[in-house]
Amino acid sequence: MKRVMRWAVAPVAACALMSSAALAATVTTYTDEAAFLAALGSQAQRFNADSLASGTPLTSQVSGITFSSANAALAGAIPVQAQSSSGAATRPNLVAGGYSSGSPGIPQSIALTFSPAVTAFGAALSSLTPDSVNASLVATFQDATTRTYALKTNGKPAFLGIKSDTAITRLEQASAALVLDGGHPVGVITRSDVLGSLVHDRGQH
Repeated sequence: MKRVMRWAVAPVAACALMSSAALAATVTTYTDEAAFLAALGSQAQRFNADSLASGTPLTSQVSGITFSSANAALAGAIPVQAQSSSGAATRPNLVAGGYSSGSPGIPQSIALTFSPAVTAFGAALSSLTPDSVNASLVATFQDATTRTYALKTNGKPAFLGIKSDTAITRLEQASAALVLDGGHPVGVITRSDVLGSLVHDRGQH
């Protein structure tokens, strides 16, 4: 199953970086893109990959953002890239890749590392197949804490915006792999489930 996202980010001010305290981040979430952009005001910057040729790998083309994937070393891995699709939240392109078609049990992974860090981030998850897609967005904050946000498309792009008083250094979109038994869905495996299982198995030896 392939999942894709488009991104909008706002850079954090230098004074906020220097004054951030080691306390739990106070985060406001938005499911409406217009409300999210209104909350950011003029500081919002947007990237949606529409100006790139389909198939262009994404690395560091966007100032302050590095794209990567936990699956990059897998055999046959598809790099994080711009991809044309009729399902894009804005056309023609969306951000796709970060998976290996030869490893269907390993969920897609698209990560963004911010330098400098940011105080807000918004993304729309678009489904290619199936029509309803589960995914998670994991935010890592400057104080090394993390928070996970669930996304589900229900046949149309699902928007999530987060605005924090603690700088965000990294975001990873980890889609869920659907577990089928006799062709019927019986559960969902996320990449954290897979990694947890691997750690547990190694601990038995």
